[in-house]
Amino acid sequence: MSHATEVREEEAAGTVALERRFVPAFDAPAIGAWVLPFALILLLAFSGGGYDPIVRGQVGILLWWFVLVGAATGSVAVLGGRWAWAGVTLLAAFAVWTGLAITWTESTERTVAELARVATLLGVLVLALASQRHVAARHAVNGAACAIAVVAGAAVLSRLQPGLFGVQQVEEIFPTSKQRLSFPVGYWNLLAGLAVIGLPLLLAVAGAARTTVGRALATAALPVVVLCVFLTVSRGAIGAAGVAVVVFFLLAPDRLPKLAYAAIGGVGGLVLCLAADNRDALQQNLGNALAQEQGDALLGLTILVCLGAALLAAGVGLADRHATRPRWTQPGRKFTSVVALAVVVLGLVAFVGGGGPGWAGERADEFKAQTDTKGVQFDDAVSRLQTVSGNGRYQYWQAAERAKDTDALKGIGPGTFEFWWAREGTISGGFVRDSHSLWADALAETGLVGFTLLVAFFLFVLLTGAIRALRA
Repeated sequence: MSHATEVREEEAAGTVALERRFVPAFDAPAIGAWVLPFALILLLAFSGGGYDPIVRGQVGILLWWFVLVGAATGSVAVLGGRWAWAGVTLLAAFAVWTGLAITWTESTERTVAELARVATLLGVLVLALASQRHVAARHAVNGAACAIAVVAGAAVLSRLQPGLFGVQQVEEIFPTSKQRLSFPVGYWNLLAGLAVIGLPLLLAVAGAARTTVGRALATAALPVVVLCVFLTVSRGAIGAAGVAVVVFFLLAPDRLPKLAYAAIGGVGGLVLCLAADNRDALQQNLGNALAQEQGDALLGLTILVCLGAALLAAGVGLADRHATRPRWTQPGRKFTSVVALAVVVLGLVAFVGGGGPGWAGERADEFKAQTDTKGVQFDDAVSRLQTVSGNGRYQYWQAAERAKDTDALKGIGPGTFEFWWAREGTISGGFVRDSHSLWADALAETGLVGFTLLVAFFLFVLLTGAIRALRA
């Protein structure tokens, strides 16, 4: 027996012994780090997504009360070093600029509401960083992943068993959009975006949970989250899901077991989506006896798929813990980088050779066209997902660009795009509160100063996170 083989066997035996010695213990900081995102996400999700300014204000006051009490007691005195402080400073600067806009805005009321929103987000960031002072960030990730899984599960259940939740208000206000799953947050694109955020978080939990049960539960939640995104019929969210998963695997270490969990969850989600697509009455949310019958059948299938995913994930987890993997399954960074670069180059060659640029140009023209499909009833989700109409978004963004030109540095005032569109909009009819783009809104309402601060904050968070992940 070689020395290397002996070392690997000793490491495997040590891992098994560590797992056997693992005993859950009461850890107040870890519990707090887990509860904070879990409770916050559930509270906002089941309060209409936090759209109501009163709800946002109450949450913001509560968060800053925790921050102030923590600062007084010394529990939030350290936020994790200079990098954390740099991120907080950028977002705080954007909040200050939003507050200064009160002096030039068209609507003081709307700007104050936006200031309250940004201040609440700043409180979330400060408290989240403070909660990591004594514990690992994985507890916060676990809490957020669990909360999103609960929200996605409740959303899917509201479509499969609508009698448990009653008639949804959004379906009464927008009857033409009842096909699109929106409970509990009240808006299909918001629900889809939240579910997409949960995908890489659940993959991270599945690949790093300390127990086999934890890995199995995280993987079992993936098909439900995928089905939730499908039932929202949100085209942007589906594209974002692909980007999120790709970026996750670019940055994640030890990808092989995580690929297995992703494959299990992805196949399970695909099975559920195909089953939902073949149940027209359920998908169109007709609310009749046939829809109820189809909902019962899909609920049974969902339970079976989730149980199967959990069992397969448990098998992968046990194999990963106890089996000795060949060395070729753990390639080095250089080899992985070369393979990734080769895949990108081949993909670009195939895209160009297959007429990709022309196809992309046609889709761009379709997106820019002033067609409106908001009130159109689609036969099924797939027929809508095959369109790329922007539903007026391109025109909203053009209006935001023109609004910025009124005062390039300061903008028209946070929260006032609605008034600008009412006067200068190029599409008649309809109510437009914002431009459907965080970046376009920031550029129009806060000018180049606010836009630069916001972009700097996001780039800082993404780049520093990516660099730290790759270094690890």
